[in-house]
Amino acid sequence: MGVKVQRFLDRVGGNVLANVFSLFKSTPVEKPQKILLVNLWGMGDAVLTLPLITEIRERFGVTSVDVLATKRVWKIYKGQPGIRDVLLLEDRNTFRRRKYYDLVIDTEQYLNSSALASWWLGKGVIGYDHGQRRKLYSHTVSYNDRQHMVHTYFDLLRVKFPDVQNPDELLKVKYSKEDTKKVTSLLEDNGITKDDFIVGFCVSTAESCIARRWPKEKFAALADQLVAKYNAKIVIVGAPNERPLNQEVIDLMKHSNEALNAGGKTSVEQSLALIDSCNLFVSNDTGPMHIGAAQGVPTVGLFGPNTPVRYGPYGKKNKAVYKPVLSEPCINVHLGKVPDCEGHGHMKNISVDDVMEEVGKILAVGSHPN
Repeated sequence: MGVKVQRFLDRVGGNVLANVFSLFKSTPVEKPQKILLVNLWGMGDAVLTLPLITEIRERFGVTSVDVLATKRVWKIYKGQPGIRDVLLLEDRNTFRRRKYYDLVIDTEQYLNSSALASWWLGKGVIGYDHGQRRKLYSHTVSYNDRQHMVHTYFDLLRVKFPDVQNPDELLKVKYSKEDTKKVTSLLEDNGITKDDFIVGFCVSTAESCIARRWPKEKFAALADQLVAKYNAKIVIVGAPNERPLNQEVIDLMKHSNEALNAGGKTSVEQSLALIDSCNLFVSNDTGPMHIGAAQGVPTVGLFGPNTPVRYGPYGKKNKAVYKPVLSEPCINVHLGKVPDCEGHGHMKNISVDDVMEEVGKILAVGSHPN
């Protein structure tokens, strides 16, 4: 089933169900101990919610929180500190826990399915106050689209604790020593060592977000400049289906012998270790960009149809390049607007020099490559 069909069914069928189920009210628990966080679809969003989970544990005095996710993102949560169990939306057994949780915090911005699942699983539910889905929540929060999503997620907790402060940085996503060994072997087998200045690229995006892709010719030109100026080794990350695009970028490079196509060469967990091994990361507006920021790698994010005000790489040492072609962003997830707007040419205004300028700013305040 395509993404557009899923969204249509969620909007139409979900609105009907939300109105029906909202007639049956639950009684929130005053001091919740069993807490569930809901984040279904975005890998980047999953990374951005990790600081919220830590704050939830500290504020409610609980040792762990459960998470409801999908198969797309569950590995980001699995094994992370303070997360006891990761439930899958696709698993029918998940919904045997009707009203099991004292409190559910729904971080999804628009989906009715997340609100319906939250209502089913929780006695009390906190969520955003727009759409029919709001009727399923015991507590609602205004959605502020003029701030970073990390802050918007923390607003969900301010319903209970108004003094909550936004975090300064993201939390590092954990992986195993075995993942580190496999990544080290991958790099060394391709002539890259820890002493090299390694620059990671993510040149792809999800197929539903092609408008977010910076042109491959510009990625290739950027790579050549980084090799020439900083003696960089270029590592292009990605899933197996992104490997062909990675290779197209490398084939356009003058210094193609200094680049590694790592697409499809690592698991999700190994990708965390691979990005962590980089000294710099340059990415389209997509999940790996947020992973780079979370791993503490200085990150440059490239933006067009979406705005870095909401989704820029979080943290003071990271940069975003944004030269919009329209007065307002096309993508507004909280309004259900994720259009196929490739024809707008959102990324065309960003030049290689624009990105190199941000790279220079990052390196000026950090460790400069040899």
